[in-house]
Amino acid sequence: MVGRMSLQRIPLTSLTEAHLQALVSDGARESRDLEFKREWRLADDPDKREFLFDVSSFANAGGGDVVYGIDEEAGAASSVPGLAGLDFDGEQRRADALVMNWIEPRPRGLAYQTVPLASGRTALVVRISRSWSGPHRVTYGGANRFYSRNSANKYQLDVNELRQAFGAASSARDRLRDFRLERIDRIGRGEVETPLQGRNAVVIHLMPLAPPSSYDPKALLRLGAETFPPMGELHSVGPQINFESCMFKSTSNTGESYTYSQVFRNGAVEAVRMGGRSDETQMIYPRYEHDVRPALHRYATGLSLIGVLAPWLLALSHVNVRGFQMWEAQSVDAFRRSVPIAREHLLVPEVLIEQTDLGSLDQALKQVFDPVWNACGRLGSPHFAADGSWKEQ
Repeated sequence: MVGRMSLQRIPLTSLTEAHLQALVSDGARESRDLEFKREWRLADDPDKREFLFDVSSFANAGGGDVVYGIDEEAGAASSVPGLAGLDFDGEQRRADALVMNWIEPRPRGLAYQTVPLASGRTALVVRISRSWSGPHRVTYGGANRFYSRNSANKYQLDVNELRQAFGAASSARDRLRDFRLERIDRIGRGEVETPLQGRNAVVIHLMPLAPPSSYDPKALLRLGAETFPPMGELHSVGPQINFESCMFKSTSNTGESYTYSQVFRNGAVEAVRMGGRSDETQMIYPRYEHDVRPALHRYATGLSLIGVLAPWLLALSHVNVRGFQMWEAQSVDAFRRSVPIAREHLLVPEVLIEQTDLGSLDQALKQVFDPVWNACGRLGSPHFAADGSWKEQ
């Protein structure tokens, strides 16, 4: 049986007619995270406003699903007649255009999934993720309204609720920023959970805006080091349970760690790769980006597997790098220096990740790589094409 409470736990692409029929047999009711619609309509202004109010209300609340092609009676799912004769690709483009043009700021966590039915018809599920860049306002037709949701339906936010909504988004980011800064300070002083080899380091943090109520560390043991490997490594020591939760590391013959990944109780991942025992060269090799990219993809997958879901904040830091320069190869034997970094710690502003597909992660990486090059007097990372996609080299 698949009750209402478990619908959002099912990956969108895995939804089937059996899941929708279970909503009917379980008597699932419309709620804060679920709404039923008999028809899909974007034909006139009232339909468009209703769609926009639904999207903004879910984004401003905890996220949820709107299921089109389900009948309801007194708020409870009663049958799954489905939809017929719709150009779903065209309707999705129309819906996305409405969201882009008439909700401010634009929510990004919006996905669509068609579900084939035995009758030959199709249901449509629109999944809206909770947004941490809101609250979101609908401006269509001069509406200028903020909506959220309760256990009954959507409703318009009042002044006090708007103040709280703005504060919640800010406080979540502030909490994670404080966590990041405290960890950077500890890494810079070498006061972390394993002895470090060297002083300068590249650090990435992947931090969930909504921390999990709990997760089982045994899940990390089952997944193993292949899911949370240290940056630039395919094999490591670990998982090693510690006070923070669980660590994976690679060590030298002296027992010092030159790279590690740490998963925290709050669902954050910290990955550190040291620059070496000596800082005499004072250089950053651009190839470090080729270590960061596969590590981020694995961590995003791993967090999803243990139930720590997006949206996340991605942060890139270079620690103890004052005076360091970026080295760029002009030929096999020729290098040229960039301008030196003027800060002790180069802390790139956090980037929000709301979608976990490869393209979205690469867009986030470009946003954190480019400022490092800017600090070294360059326009941006050379590892991305003009359209922002990653260049395999």
